[in-house]
Amino acid sequence: MHTAHKPRSRWLASLPVALIALTAGLTVPSSAAAADQFCYGSIKPIEVTEERESGVSYQFACREAVRSFLVVSSQELSAFGVDAEVYDPDSGGGAIRPDDRFGECEGETPGYGFGCSGTYSAFGRVIRGSFDTTDPACSRDPRTNKLTLSSMVIVGDAKGKLSGPYKLARPKDCNKAPFLAPKAVSKPKASRR
Repeated sequence: MHTAHKPRSRWLASLPVALIALTAGLTVPSSAAAADQFCYGSIKPIEVTEERESGVSYQFACREAVRSFLVVSSQELSAFGVDAEVYDPDSGGGAIRPDDRFGECEGETPGYGFGCSGTYSAFGRVIRGSFDTTDPACSRDPRTNKLTLSSMVIVGDAKGKLSGPYKLARPKDCNKAPFLAPKAVSKPKASRR
């Protein structure tokens, strides 16, 4: 018999697995290098369309250069973008950068995260991408009315040193959304004979 886990416990349980997956090809960070890095960002629901019911855009910026990153989500992912673009900061015009890009994003679906490799030179630039969740992005826990979606990012530098996890701010655009309960898991009905 499968026992259901609380949404937060699934997310916490997936974090060590995600860290192990990212470190498989990278070196464990030293405390000095990890202290130099700092990242911040946010997630935002994408407008619902016929083709896309539960899209989420993410964006983050880091103090130091990044060569790989891992996004971990508290909700199960049904899809994610195969690339992430890098943009100049708004103060610099906000244009897409041809010299910085993450073109190789990989992971399992359904799953709770994915990783991307490429280049990011910092300088206040912003990394942007998207993913889809199996539940609506603005789902709320029926007991607490809190949003169930949260995400974190873990970054790796050119030497393979990891930093994070850095929490991405929860979606603010959900305040206007109606209460959305996560999809219920249907139990098979017992047949009568």
